[in-house]
Amino acid sequence: MRQAIVFFVGQVVIMNTDLIMVKHLFPADRAGQYAAVALVGRVLFYASWSVIAAMFPVTAEASSKDGVAQKTSRTLVAVPMALVLAMFLGFLGVLQLFPAAVMRTLFGPGFHEAEPLLGLYAANTAIYALAVVLMAYEMSRRIANTGWLQLLFAGLVVAGVALFHDTLRQVITVLVVLMSLLLVTVAVPFFRRVPPAKHIPLAEAA
Repeated sequence: MRQAIVFFVGQVVIMNTDLIMVKHLFPADRAGQYAAVALVGRVLFYASWSVIAAMFPVTAEASSKDGVAQKTSRTLVAVPMALVLAMFLGFLGVLQLFPAAVMRTLFGPGFHEAEPLLGLYAANTAIYALAVVLMAYEMSRRIANTGWLQLLFAGLVVAGVALFHDTLRQVITVLVVLMSLLLVTVAVPFFRRVPPAKHIPLAEAA
């Protein structure tokens, strides 16, 4: 229970702190532009939650069984990672090709200045969603370290945006850098647990 609370507190901070800080650091019109871009990013993120929610009970059941093969365990997380990545690549393609159409359809003609930020913020959301897949996998196996790690990065988001906020693009760049570091950090333990390939001596092979 504590593990889930820590995980969701960190997620709430990461998903909302930038909006609150931008509202206080930028004029109202610029903050409104950012809020529109962030809303598109959140739509993409919560679309990926259908994949994450489907993965969680499957990996939890598999981890509760003794003797589950390491290869099977890796497949359980590799499949949702691939699905989430494919989903975001499709969204990113649409946002890069038709940013004006997306912003005009969702918010009207007054948000054209935010169009260049769409792709960058969507990339940030995609990176964080991939990290969430790995963290959800760890939670399903009753490993709490990643939840606390996410909470640490939530604090870094606050510090990073407070220090670097000359432009809206700089704010999003801070998020991209920190979410990339989070993804790498939560991915390292997963790959460390992958056993090395077994080398069979030639004499035995013969």
